[in-house]
Amino acid sequence: MAFLNEVGKAIGKASQGISDAAQTISEAAQETRETIARERQEKATEKEAKRLAEQEKAAKEAKKCPQCGQPLNGIVAKCPACGYEFHNLRAADSIVSLTKEIEKLERKRNNIKDAVASRISKSTENPTDEKIASLIRNFIVPNTKEDIFEFMILASSYMNARFLAGKTLITDVAPVVIKAWETKFYQTYEKAKLSFGNDPDFKKIQGIFDKKMAEIEAEKPIKKKFPFF
Repeated sequence: MAFLNEVGKAIGKASQGISDAAQTISEAAQETRETIARERQEKATEKEAKRLAEQEKAAKEAKKCPQCGQPLNGIVAKCPACGYEFHNLRAADSIVSLTKEIEKLERKRNNIKDAVASRISKSTENPTDEKIASLIRNFIVPNTKEDIFEFMILASSYMNARFLAGKTLITDVAPVVIKAWETKFYQTYEKAKLSFGNDPDFKKIQGIFDKKMAEIEAEKPIKKKFPFF
């Protein structure tokens, strides 16, 4: 009988131990959940504080000219004090969008499929290159001086001087694409000349144009002069 009592006591102690352990685990789990929730709340608070700080900073910067510090009232295209022209973000985004669309087409390029399509249509141009050229030709020329300057540099980098000089050669960029860049290059230059041709900043645009024209001219074959008999 005494033995059974001892066994009962041992089982009771074991049960109590298990219950205590379960309680400890439950409390630890609850503490972990509370810690995770607190950390998430702190991160959310920090994120919100950062967002508000950035908004406040942007609002302060928007109220003064970044070049001379002149206070500004409302949205203006130019600083009334120094004439600083504010960057046209929409136009800049359109240039980035154009390059991304071209890169997207390049990634999807299928040389075998395009070659078959070219043979069927009896075209010397690759269908992917035709799509890229179409994107460039339909691109709307930017408006601001800064964006026109950036686009002129971009277009100029794709204009192979040797090809445009009339030499037959294999180029990294397809002829139809080079011609599309050339057309848009001239359009942008003419727009700049009409919009701010008398502005000192136009010299930068003129410099890009003159440099590319000089490169093309340098690649043209030299005409031999024969003496007259």
